[in-house]
Order: sequence, then C-alpha cells, then structure tokens
Amino acid sequence: MTEASSEHSLMDWMELPSGDVELFGCEEGWTSCNDFVAASKVLAQQLKDAGVTAQQPVPILQTNCHRFALSLVALWRLNAVAVPLHLTTSQGEMESIWQELKPSTVLADSDTVHLPVVTGLPKGAEILVVDELLTHKKKLSGNHSAAPDDRAAIIYTSGSSGRPKGVIHTRSSLYHAVDNYIHELEEEAYFDRPLKDLTYLNLFPMATHVGVTNTLFTMAVGHRTYIPRQLELAKIVDVIAETKAEAVQLSPLVLREIAIEGEGIDANKLSSVQGWLTGGAAFTPEEVEQFESKFPGKIYVRFGLTEAAGGLLIQKPGGPRLGIGKPMYGTEAELVPFPGAKPGTGELRVRSKALAMGYLGREEEWAKVYRDGWFYTADLVRYDDLGNLHILSRIKNVIMSGVFQVWPAEVEATIRRIPDVKDCVAFGLSDDILGEVVGVAVVGNPNSQLQWQEVREFCSQNLFPQKLPRMIWITDRLAAPRVKVNIAGIKQQIDDITLGDLDTHRDVRRQECNEILSYYFGDDPEVFEKSFIDFKDDLFLAAEICWRLSLAQGKKISTGELYSNRPMHMFIEKHVSPVKVGV
Repeated sequence: MTEASSEHSLMDWMELPSGDVELFGCEEGWTSCNDFVAASKVLAQQLKDAGVTAQQPVPILQTNCHRFALSLVALWRLNAVAVPLHLTTSQGEMESIWQELKPSTVLADSDTVHLPVVTGLPKGAEILVVDELLTHKKKLSGNHSAAPDDRAAIIYTSGSSGRPKGVIHTRSSLYHAVDNYIHELEEEAYFDRPLKDLTYLNLFPMATHVGVTNTLFTMAVGHRTYIPRQLELAKIVDVIAETKAEAVQLSPLVLREIAIEGEGIDANKLSSVQGWLTGGAAFTPEEVEQFESKFPGKIYVRFGLTEAAGGLLIQKPGGPRLGIGKPMYGTEAELVPFPGAKPGTGELRVRSKALAMGYLGREEEWAKVYRDGWFYTADLVRYDDLGNLHILSRIKNVIMSGVFQVWPAEVEATIRRIPDVKDCVAFGLSDDILGEVVGVAVVGNPNSQLQWQEVREFCSQNLFPQKLPRMIWITDRLAAPRVKVNIAGIKQQIDDITLGDLDTHRDVRRQECNEILSYYFGDDPEVFEKSFIDFKDDLFLAAEICWRLSLAQGKKISTGELYSNRPMHMFIEKHVSPVKVGV
C-alpha cells in the first residue's frame, strides 16, 4: 500500500470483523474479536475522560496479558503515544525515562500499581488502573483523527550496551513493519496454511518492539495469539499443547532453554509447532540440527531492531538457514567498509519504511546513525557464499586486543559447544598492556557442575591465543529477564562481585609468574616491581611475560610475534623449564 493509505490501513486493523472468533488469550481465558474491539473503545473513552489527549506520551506498566494490547489500541484510537515499559526496569533507568517523558498519566494493572517501578512516579502523575476502567460501559464513538507521520509509540531499547534510548515510531512506520512481516510470511510460505488460520504464541515481553508490532499483527491477520503472564518452561510447553500453537515467537534464551531441557520435555506436546520464530542471537547449524532432531518445527532466526519496529532480515525457508539470513520483504541491506575489517565484511546499514523517526531528546545521536535514508546498525557483518549475513559483533563491542580484532560472536559460538554450557556472552575488558582482553560470562546447564577451568581448557584447544578469554565468570544468569543480554549490567556485576575460586587461581598463577620472572631477573626489587603482572587468568600469561621481558631488556616485540611464539605458551601451560625470550 502507499504511504498515503498507511493511516487508513492502521485504523482498519483496529476495526476487526464482527464475530466471536478468539483473538487474544492468556491465563484468564480467550477474548473474542467482538469483545476486544468493544473493550478497547470502552478503555479509550475512559482515557479520554481522564484527560488523555492526542500525541500525549502515556507510559504502560502492565503485566503480560491481553490488557496490555487493549491499552495500546485504546491509546492509538485517541492518537496518543503508547510508551510500553518493562516492570523490571531499574530505578536508575526509570528515573532517566521519567525525566525524558515528564508523564502526566500512567497506565497500570491492579497487580502492578503497588510495584516500586509504578509508585516511584514523578509528582503530579496520575496512575490509571486499566482493569478498573474496563468495568465501565461507555464506549468511544469515533477514533481521533491522525496522520501517518504522527507519533504512535516510544519504545525504549533494552540498554544492553548503555542507557536505554526512547525510539519514536510513527503510525506509518508501525504499519509498514507489520505489513512487511505479513508479506514475508505469506510470500515465502513459512507455514502450510493461511496466517489467519494459525494459532500464534508470543513469548516476547509486550513492552518490546516485538510485543507492540505483534498486537497489530494479530489484529491485521485476525489469528489467535496467546500471551502468557509467566514464562516458566513447563508452563510454556503446556500452553503449546493446550493451544496447539503452530507459530511460536520466543527469545533465543528461551529457545536454548528448551533445547537444554530436551530430554525432560515430551516432544508430543509440541507436535503442533511448525515454526519457532526467534531473534536477538544467531544459532550455529549444529545447534539448529540438534534442536530440530528432538522437536517438531523449524527454527527461523529474525534480525530486528527497536529502531525498525520489527524484523529486517530473516532465515528463509527452503534453503540453508544460516546466520541472520537475508533481507525481509520491504528491506534493503548493504555492507559499508569498516577500517581493519577483512574483505567481505563491514557495517550493516538498512533501509525500510518501517524505520523510526528518531530518538526522544537525542537528535544529534539519531543524526549519526540515520543518514541519507539509511540506518547504520553498528553491527559488523559478513556475507557467506549463499548470500546469508552473519553478525560478527557490535562495532563498539569489537575487542581490540593488541593489533588483533576479536569478534565476540566467535568466542561465544565456541564456548556454547561445551556440553554443560547453557549460554554465554563475550566482551572486552581493559588491559594496560594489550588495550583490551577477552572476558566471558558463562551460564551452566541446570544441575551441572561447570567450572571455569573447563571453559578455559576448551577455549585453549579451539581458539587462537589472541581470542582466549582472560577472565571467565560462571554465573546463574546473563541479564534481567528481558530479551537480550545486558552487557553493561554484566560488567557492572563483575566489578561488584568477589571472584571466589578465581582469586585463588590468580594467586597461584601469580606465584608461578613471579618465579619465572625471578629466574630472569633474580631478586632485583625495582625490576621485579616493574614486571609485576596482575592477571585474572593464566591464558594470557605467556604473552604478558614475553612483553614484560622485552620491555625490561630494552627490546620491543610486536603483538603478532608474541602470539606466534607457541613454545613460550607451551612452556607456561606445561610448566617446563623456562627458555629465555629475545636473548
């Protein structure tokens, strides 16, 4: 459809055909098309009576259920701006959001109204309890007039790499995000029946761009969508069995949990599933093959951004499903050369009518990433021979270790091959010698006794020396229960914890290092102090000793020479007699 018809189509999706066909479901039961449309008009009228006006930002702090979808639609009927927010948002992040929004009205449920994230509102803000408003009968008689470029939603990024940003989406961008998705699924035949005949299970939080567009997607197609409040694995499996869901949209963290618990899950309960639609992280071919050998349905990885209100690339059916796939319907993708990157790799930039109009209060930051109609994603990617794109790293997360660029995705893929590993994330840690070194946070499978030594040994056998993790942190989770890993939060937690067994290991290796240095320099305190190594793990010990020795002897050894000096690494690892370097 044309840009001029976008607004009309968006409103058409809110005026569902009359009938008692089930639309949204949750633990409280299913809501029919008739009941959902009527309830959205009742809620819209109550919001209007409470003073909500066109283009007013209204935060939503509700639990995952159909009432969240009702709040979105009711606000859009008034041409107000929906601001879905996570109930798990930290106090610091919420204070920043309140400062940006300056809300006068906030929507909550009776079971969320007393939560700190709601009660910590700025003075003067009114809390409206949605389930209480829905007890009224008066309905909105007509939708507020609106234009395609009017704001429809402000969706905050997860803050996984810094302070969350408020992404402003228009009615037009939301329309195109959903319209593109419908065309993609229909034209590429991901399922064996029309979309309107499917039951859809949405396991993404409603307070994400996926949750927002899924509401419109459900209304545009008219299929059944179940939105569970709780995301426990046993509950998810039972819901799939009860609803006979054919399409399951879920985060990679949940999908990996299903794979890990495979032996304890009755695959017959999942027999209805045709497609597992996930995003936020790529899966290796081995992971996909292992999952699909146990359970019915195909895994389709979709790459999207909050700035695009949905998917941009997806693994297509009918061929090898690798990396993050190929551009979706309505999306153009290009690679822009990146300094130091290998041929065939570069920064991903995309163009789509689903792109947002900017960041709230951060015009200069938006101008840096949106130029000449293209959005620069800051993802370093490469093409394979089949035209699939593979993410190597976020550009700002590329680990510059000496003269080497280390891609976190490669380190993570290697560690995930360890049988007892559930998930992991790699990131850069500052280092006074190499600039940065690799750190990893690793989550073990339930009931496993995963130790950092096992991770270290596996990495030393499967990664080049410059890619080896210098710090390995075993933890029970990678982030708050959202959609993707919060790297900034993990680094903060690392700063705040005592490393336990790692401290003991560090002391032992420090003593060994000191013994080696003493072999070269004797007991000269001045040289010994200059050569002291405060390392967190021993995998970079050889490189550091080489470096320190070269400096002490007035020589300079390049980083490449350090890492190619395998005998020195072998000597350190096996504790054989020292051999002088550079002498």
